[in-house]
Amino acid sequence: IRGTLWWVVHENYGQWSRAQFEQAIDAQRAAGFDLLWLLNTPDLFRRATADAAAPTDDVLATLFDLADAKNMQVIVDLPLGGWYGKTSAEEMTAEIVAYAQAFYARYGPHRSFYGWYLNHEINPIAADDADQSAYWRHVWHDVTAACHGIAPKSVVTISPFFLLDEARRRGFVYLTPAQYGAWWEQTLTETHIDIVMLQDSGEHLSFFTLDQRAPFFEAMRDAC
Repeated sequence: IRGTLWWVVHENYGQWSRAQFEQAIDAQRAAGFDLLWLLNTPDLFRRATADAAAPTDDVLATLFDLADAKNMQVIVDLPLGGWYGKTSAEEMTAEIVAYAQAFYARYGPHRSFYGWYLNHEINPIAADDADQSAYWRHVWHDVTAACHGIAPKSVVTISPFFLLDEARRRGFVYLTPAQYGAWWEQTLTETHIDIVMLQDSGEHLSFFTLDQRAPFFEAMRDAC
């Protein structure tokens, strides 16, 4: 699969015509993309289904229709459903799964529907923080299993980042490539997530080199 995250916000795209969306998708296809990875779809879904008596333009329907016609695949984000320390794993799972069922009932018939994105961009977790690791693995395992049940041919994806700031200038936990790879190997084994779309780094600091990033990509490759 080849594509990039597309943050489709109603305020920016709500007034777009079908022709404008088609032009944008054609530009992505010209760049060699075959995937539309859509972010902010829970809000678009809410707007499309808010009032059956006064329907609004369904941006998602337009995107799926165009993806069908142009042989593109579509991955959509799932809602957060809460967060560690604020929401139980069971409550988070229930909210995400209920949403996936409703979403698939509306858009699942599109042949371009490809899968789901777990939109939890968590910071690296300290090696001794067993509780938080268990929490995320619990949620992701149960959500992944449910999504595979709702749409048996679908994939479940995640897009984690890594931190290169060994000095912890911003206060985040630093894991070595070996620690990072070990955490994700166990996580992927336990959760059965299908695809990892690794980000280049999470701190958005520009003074790290590609050579400094490479060991983390290698660690994730081995984890997969």
